[in-house]
Amino acid sequence: ADHFLDIARAYLTAERDPKKPFFLYFAMQQPHVPRTPHPRFAGTSGMGPRGDAILEADWAIGQLIETLEKENLLGNTLIMLSSDNGPVLNDGY
Repeated sequence: ADHFLDIARAYLTAERDPKKPFFLYFAMQQPHVPRTPHPRFAGTSGMGPRGDAILEADWAIGQLIETLEKENLLGNTLIMLSSDNGPVLNDGY
């Protein structure tokens, strides 16, 4: 997540015309198998790798929102969260 987050932040902080719209598609690995959260999230949720990956995804989205706010872009930005996965109650973890 850190690598893609760094690239997204660089895009959001690049010099640009503030009145010109932009599109950022930020696809995250966390909802998909294998669930391999960063070591700083591993074991933090108490719900195994799935829970740890959810915490990491939540953190990454928060970091993007903070960057949008810092760049004065949040007030005019539409954020959509979506998943191609339905609920999985037991995926073997």
